[in-house]
Amino acid sequence: MAVKASRYLTHIKRLREPAEPVARLMEQARHLGDKLGPVLLQLPPDMRADTDLLAATLDRFPASVRVAVEARHPSWFADATARVLSR
Repeated sequence: MAVKASRYLTHIKRLREPAEPVARLMEQARHLGDKLGPVLLQLPPDMRADTDLLAATLDRFPASVRVAVEARHPSWFADATARVLSR
């Protein structure tokens, strides 16, 4: 099952200080066990690229969790973003 991250992390906090929101999300998602699919981070359409914030947020997820990022602002479509996502 795919899980969408809360707007609190993506739209309110805008990926800043991700430790608590990601921990809370993963605490709830753990109940899915091996049925947990990707976690979706749908970024706000007006959020410009900040690969440092994205990397810090992705680092908060357990290595076993797949994270899908839906970047909607054109500034995200760059090599720097691709490097962060491929890592």
